[in-house]
Amino acid sequence: MREDSKYWIALSMINGVGIVLTRSLLQEFKSVEDIFKAPKKNLAQVEGIGTKNAEAIANFEDWNLVEKEIAKIEKLGIKLFTFKDAGFPKSLYRTYNPPPLLYVKGNILEQDVLSIAIVGSRLPDRYGRACGNGGHDCKRACPRY
Repeated sequence: MREDSKYWIALSMINGVGIVLTRSLLQEFKSVEDIFKAPKKNLAQVEGIGTKNAEAIANFEDWNLVEKEIAKIEKLGIKLFTFKDAGFPKSLYRTYNPPPLLYVKGNILEQDVLSIAIVGSRLPDRYGRACGNGGHDCKRACPRY
């Protein structure tokens, strides 16, 4: 597992800091670890972060929850990819606002370039559940699979 995985996971757990703000933070700070070491004042100056999100990052204390997540990831044989990793799917990277962190069970193969994946929240809202529709729309769109 990546040495900085705990910081990527922690950042993904902060309410209000999503894909766009993660990118903004990474443009200002050298690494995801540096984001957590930065003073609140510097965090708040990043476009879109503001005082509330800067405080949430600077005061993050759920490291036990992060460690539990890492233990679960390792137990289940899941791989973590960030959008900065060479193993991050190129077709996903080229989408509008790709997720900064991707959990992968199994392997990503060259022939997967023609595959379909549903990437989303582990806690979808009603709209997300309706759109996901249990993969039934994907099955109808690709009947031979």
